[in-house]
Amino acid sequence: MSTQALEIENINEDEFYLDYNKIKLEDLIIAESYKAKYGDPVQEIELLSPNFLNKVFNKPQDEFVALVKWEGVVTKLDKKCFEADLYDKSRHTTEEAEFSLEDVSEQDFELLKIGAIFYWSIGYLDRVSGQRIKSSIIKFRRLPTWNDQDLKEARKRAEDSTKNLIIE
Repeated sequence: MSTQALEIENINEDEFYLDYNKIKLEDLIIAESYKAKYGDPVQEIELLSPNFLNKVFNKPQDEFVALVKWEGVVTKLDKKCFEADLYDKSRHTTEEAEFSLEDVSEQDFELLKIGAIFYWSIGYLDRVSGQRIKSSIIKFRRLPTWNDQDLKEARKRAEDSTKNLIIE
């Protein structure tokens, strides 16, 4: 297959959709073609996801409708559960809660530690089939957190790099 950008209309949808878990050069070409055609600044990680492919082929998708959202900070962790301070983003209130470790997804489990920031949403998952399911979703923040030592090191590097600057 040529590495030239493909037009989305020329894709054999069934053949491609069945292989969406196998990341191939063709996947990236299609994603780039989509970006070029629609001018949408889609992130690379999105380009390789099943949700992106559903959008490309206009496949109906399940949708999560959040009723309440909290931002949490893990304050205590043991073998079966963790505790957190929560900030209710809609009512601007704080509270404490305890969660089972089973509530944390496999891909987020390594992020679970004291001080970790996460987002907790309760709402409805509206399935393409028409079924509505009440759901609770916990998603841990993946951005780096800065501690005092990190900040000290950053200040030191900044000072070192500015020592030899001459400002005229």
